[in-house]
Amino acid sequence: MVGQYTSPRILYKNNLKKLPNSHRAHKMPYKVIEWISNLDDIRKNFDLFFADELLEAVELLDEEQFKEIFNYLENRIQKAFDQFTKIITAWCHLLLSICRLESNSAQSFAQSFYHIVLNKPWVILPNKSKIKSAKELEDNIANSNTNDFELLKLLSENNFF
Repeated sequence: MVGQYTSPRILYKNNLKKLPNSHRAHKMPYKVIEWISNLDDIRKNFDLFFADELLEAVELLDEEQFKEIFNYLENRIQKAFDQFTKIITAWCHLLLSICRLESNSAQSFAQSFYHIVLNKPWVILPNKSKIKSAKELEDNIANSNTNDFELLKLLSENNFF
């Protein structure tokens, strides 16, 4: 948890399982926000996004057919946005996620975990990274996202305190 291993690992069925180096799951929440923002822009401005197709449809269809296709497109984009957001935001709520324990942020996460989850005073004054980790933990706890992948149990059993 504090940098003993050079590659990210998780405890799975009493064994340490190495996470692939090429995957950066800890960056997923930022990508999710970016994707949702992009899709939301399309949803709000779908007529601009599909401008060429809609111009072609205006030329080929009568008013009633165009209106039907326009409304259908607007409806389907809204549905796609809603479903995508519902499914993909799960990535933003992996409380105390072990994937945040990559080598360059493990100590910040561990100290934030100690402060927020265990309700202990900061060992040393927090830097930006620790404050960010602490805020994420607080948000997850506030949203009832408390799956810590048995991290607290493991720490308790191994004299972490």
